[in-house]
Amino acid sequence: MKIDIYHHTRNRFVAVRHTHAVPESWAGARYFKTIDLKPDDVRYGLGHAAQVLAAIEETGYAAI
Repeated sequence: MKIDIYHHTRNRFVAVRHTHAVPESWAGARYFKTIDLKPDDVRYGLGHAAQVLAAIEETGYAAI
């Protein structure tokens, strides 16, 4: 799944589906990058990819 990652001034990141809006609770977050994330990917600082993807499917975003 392609996801967009945004950075907030609180030094937190949020991931959403590619081209989807950032949740209102993350207003002010700035675009960081787009990645193609697969459930078995290992990426430093992202946590478990499968959990990130499940959160995006369930709530529309994942705090990372």
